[in-house]
Amino acid sequence: MQSSTVLLNAITALTHRSLYLAGYNAISKLKRPESLDVNITTHDHVNSWSSVFSGITVIANRITRRHRDRGGSFPWYDLLLSSGTHRHAFLHLNDLRAQLSYSPGTVVLVCGKVLSHSLPEWSDGERICLAHFMRKEIHYRLGVYSPGWSMQGAYTRLMNKTFAAEQGWPKKRS
Repeated sequence: MQSSTVLLNAITALTHRSLYLAGYNAISKLKRPESLDVNITTHDHVNSWSSVFSGITVIANRITRRHRDRGGSFPWYDLLLSSGTHRHAFLHLNDLRAQLSYSPGTVVLVCGKVLSHSLPEWSDGERICLAHFMRKEIHYRLGVYSPGWSMQGAYTRLMNKTFAAEQGWPKKRS
């Protein structure tokens, strides 16, 4: 999974840089428990953990009922990776009355604590979801800052100024 984790980390860095940095800092601290002010015992396998997310759940061939995620923080994204051999599936973002195509290879970042989501059915094969998440309690215990919402300004500042101006970014408030 390490090569796909590198890609998923990059997607996270591009979509919510401060969340990526907070996750990276938390995992880095767990890899060096002797440097922590708190008493934490880590498993030997933590050194091979390559994701910035503190947890990954595998959901295989199960309907996912409408729910909101409990353990994160409102402005944080959960990263959902669709995998398997299925051909037809739609991730329902119930609060938005939206359905996203959820074929194998699809990556969706969703504020799962804010937006209820479900996957009531799929067809034509096996369905696997790798749900990546962070726990605010882990960040709190490790003394890692809790990032806020991802804001457009964080990206427009990094853009080529000519390109941004041609797009009309940032919008001027009247």
